[in-house]
Amino acid sequence: MPPAKRQTGTKRARKVATKKVAKKRARNEKALAVVNRKKELAKKRAEKRAKDKALRTQENSLTTALRENPSINSQELAFKCELQPEDVIRYRHFIHEYLKDFNPAMACMRMGYQDLQAAKGAAKILLLNPYTQLRLSELMSEMEAESLISGGQVLMKLWQESNLGNCGDNASNRISALKELAKIKQLGAPVTTIQGNVSGVMLVPVIEGADPLLSWEDRAKASQAALKSTAIDV
Repeated sequence: MPPAKRQTGTKRARKVATKKVAKKRARNEKALAVVNRKKELAKKRAEKRAKDKALRTQENSLTTALRENPSINSQELAFKCELQPEDVIRYRHFIHEYLKDFNPAMACMRMGYQDLQAAKGAAKILLLNPYTQLRLSELMSEMEAESLISGGQVLMKLWQESNLGNCGDNASNRISALKELAKIKQLGAPVTTIQGNVSGVMLVPVIEGADPLLSWEDRAKASQAALKSTAIDV
């Protein structure tokens, strides 16, 4: 065989051998990645089982302590059941966020959960925790109406609902509830509107009578209709 052909054949054989080695290495790396992935998943499942077991043990301990001493307070309960400081901080953080709007999932989102499903799962666990329930009952018994909702919040919610139109499925129910809150807050002082025309802003009707919020929704809709049919300049 001529030297040139022999050299070409040798190069081809080397290329084939190199490709085989590369393919084998790639298969080995892929198989190793699969194995490592399985190990990582197994580790996460084991950690989750351990965490769930510890949580159930803690909840059982809290429930037992509450059953044995119904008059115990949250501080005594945390001490008796040897709650870790980080657990108490997490429960109190959740309670702080939960009392803003009584939405457990959104409370967890504000705590730092990025995924809504994860937030819902965490919210269920945190809200049903015996320590959380006890601390919530303590805070609710100490709160007064002024600390729960202000007159400004009631009016802002009414303004929001009045602008939802047909988009708010339960707007009438929410407005009815807000009217009751307004009665509790004893809202209803005469409101004087500033005369003038403002572009793009809903005109607030003059409120008269002892119970002005009863006609708020109708007056708000009438004002919106007037805005649609009139060009307004400052």
